[in-house]
Amino acid sequence: MDKFVLWIGRVLLLCLFFSFALLIYGGVLYFMQHSHDIAQFNAFTPEPHSLNDIKDIFYGSLQGDPLHIIQLGVISVVLGQLARILLTSFLFIYEKDKYFTAISLFIFFLAAHSFFATL
Repeated sequence: MDKFVLWIGRVLLLCLFFSFALLIYGGVLYFMQHSHDIAQFNAFTPEPHSLNDIKDIFYGSLQGDPLHIIQLGVISVVLGQLARILLTSFLFIYEKDKYFTAISLFIFFLAAHSFFATL
């Protein structure tokens, strides 16, 4: 059991570092491209539709677009947390704890549904 808990911790740490690297890389690229822009607070500009579609986010990230890379970093943070909940469910299954297995699986399906319904 202790090895499994350590493995969960390492997976989560890897997800966190990956997400952090994407966010920092996208942020640096964004500031390099828009460092001389003047903020326009008198008109609201909504985010592009391509930042709401997972296929467009991946495609834009592969093209090197900073906003898509930042969005991919945010998605990876959420997916890391979903992985944490799912791995914890497996831990409870391994320990044969039906009560906490049911609770953690319910939370996983609720969180996964709310995340994927918005994409």
